[in-house]
Amino acid sequence: MSEERKHLFRLPIARIIKEIYEEKSLERRDIALHLDCVIRKIKLIEIQENYHDVYSKEQAESLVEFLGIKKVRLDEADFKQYKKCLYEWRKQINQGKLGSAAKILEEHSLHEITYLPFEHSLIMLYKMFDAKFAMAQRKYDLAEQILGKIEIRSLSRETRYHYYYNLGALHIYNKSYDLALKFFTKAYETGFVDEEDYQYALHFNLGLCYSYLGMCLRAIVCYEKADLLFNRKDNNHLSMNLDNSLGIEYIRAGQIKLAKKRLSEVVLNAQACESKVYGRRAMNNLGYLNFKEKDYIRALDYFDRALLLTEEGEEEYLLNLYYKVLCLIVTENFLARIELSYAANIAKNNDNQYYLMLFKSLSHLLDLKKETSSEYIESRFIPYLMNRHEYYRARDYYEIMKDFFEKNGNKAKAQEMKSSSDEIYIKIMQGGGKYEKKIDWPDFNLSYNN
Repeated sequence: MSEERKHLFRLPIARIIKEIYEEKSLERRDIALHLDCVIRKIKLIEIQENYHDVYSKEQAESLVEFLGIKKVRLDEADFKQYKKCLYEWRKQINQGKLGSAAKILEEHSLHEITYLPFEHSLIMLYKMFDAKFAMAQRKYDLAEQILGKIEIRSLSRETRYHYYYNLGALHIYNKSYDLALKFFTKAYETGFVDEEDYQYALHFNLGLCYSYLGMCLRAIVCYEKADLLFNRKDNNHLSMNLDNSLGIEYIRAGQIKLAKKRLSEVVLNAQACESKVYGRRAMNNLGYLNFKEKDYIRALDYFDRALLLTEEGEEEYLLNLYYKVLCLIVTENFLARIELSYAANIAKNNDNQYYLMLFKSLSHLLDLKKETSSEYIESRFIPYLMNRHEYYRARDYYEIMKDFFEKNGNKAKAQEMKSSSDEIYIKIMQGGGKYEKKIDWPDFNLSYNN
């Protein structure tokens, strides 16, 4: 066996079984007879002459019954080493290194923890990370199946944390952000402090849930907490993801200076590491920032730059087109109808019903002089956005309509649009709730000064 193999940790299943059958005055031949194999096979398994000579799951389970094994305890050294291997496996999963994760799983035979009635806490921890591995491989049904068989009352605080975290991740995949928020909050409330930087991920996901639920200030609180919990030097991609997420929430909260600083850094970092994904997201967000500042020429420039980095038909491509057309409509540019027709065709060809709905709303913005168009936006489209928690987008429409009615001398209607916009802003900035009581609110005058 190579030096590399000698240093690999494996659960001492063969050694434990040997100790148990010897205590019962049995010999290798009794085990071989029971398993219907040659004695030499049992010897090879016990001395691990060959790395692949091991008990199969079926053989181990058969021996559990044959030898009457009720519970097996690991000594402290084996317990710590196995747990260390588990967390190394999870680390590779969290970093998206699925090949390395699969290698650790195979070479350390981590699944063997389920072969014998070992420590319950370790078996549960293995199942938690197995569910995480399944999700990383997009096997969501398998992850749900693993978690569905877990008895919650039997979980330690540590495994309960991972259980709730995994359920939160599953609900994010299903776009059930209210349920995801519920389980991520439960994970937080266990009081378990995750190892290394992965407490960062919990707070980031809490922020993500609040963002999708339209609660901007709550999202910022969680994102800023996440920002404090990981080392930026170790993962540039996480840094860019977090800065993009914070940037868009700062814009929604009216903190333009903070947003601009975050997003400008993402653009520079993305160029340095040639990351189109984070670069185009930052440019789209900077475009939206300038749109909110009514610097439409600069906004259009950013949207066009983002489009160049995005494949036609992708959701981000449609998002950039949406904002580009919105800018053209607000500036009464003659190209608005042409670009809108082009965008709607792409959404139709990709069967993207959500963006078809957005582009339909833009066609009504183009015809606000028609009473039916303003009525459609007020009575149908804005309620649709509110139901999706897209308060920031609904507010954009109220503000555009306010400007339209002011320009056309309808002061009463303009004031009505302004009041509706202000009400939504309060909704976006609302706070409170169990989670928020446990962490500090952000001080925008002090945040991110360095």
